[in-house]
Amino acid sequence: MTTETKAAKPKVERYREGKGTVGSFISDAYSEITGLGEEFREIYDNATEGLQQTQVNQTRSETADACESLSEPSVNSSILDEIECSTMLDMGKTYRGRQTQSRACRADNAASMFNAAADAVRQWVEDHPMLDDNATKQEKKDHDAMLEANGWDADAFSEAHDEADQVISECEDCASEIEGMEWPGMFG
Repeated sequence: MTTETKAAKPKVERYREGKGTVGSFISDAYSEITGLGEEFREIYDNATEGLQQTQVNQTRSETADACESLSEPSVNSSILDEIECSTMLDMGKTYRGRQTQSRACRADNAASMFNAAADAVRQWVEDHPMLDDNATKQEKKDHDAMLEANGWDADAFSEAHDEADQVISECEDCASEIEGMEWPGMFG
């Protein structure tokens, strides 16, 4: 008589750290929101006329409109585009042996990615300040050494600083818009 034991199911992690660059986070988050908007638009458009008038479908249409109205934050500076960032992402719940993410979960992840990109740019600005006109010779020398060590020229560095506030603002605006949207499930 043999005793068989079932192999333990591997533990599925609910959260994982997402890592990337500011540029990849912005692109991925925007793609996710665009995809969610398309899903809601398709559900609404394919509903019968009577179902289109329900509150749930009206909310789906409004959410699709809001997703479609978002603009992808632009990052022109290669310095800002390549800043490393990370955030915790919700991988969803395990259901019948597989992990699934709700639309609300996917939207929260996109908002987290936009916020992480904004935070990373903000931290970069704090860590790499511009020199002011009253800088000492040593401060100028240290600043030039920092630029050289990172492979940045002074013009590109200045342009990155000029663009930083815009990138931060656009990312935070996108995250705020997403957080303010309603994400109804399949049945309400």
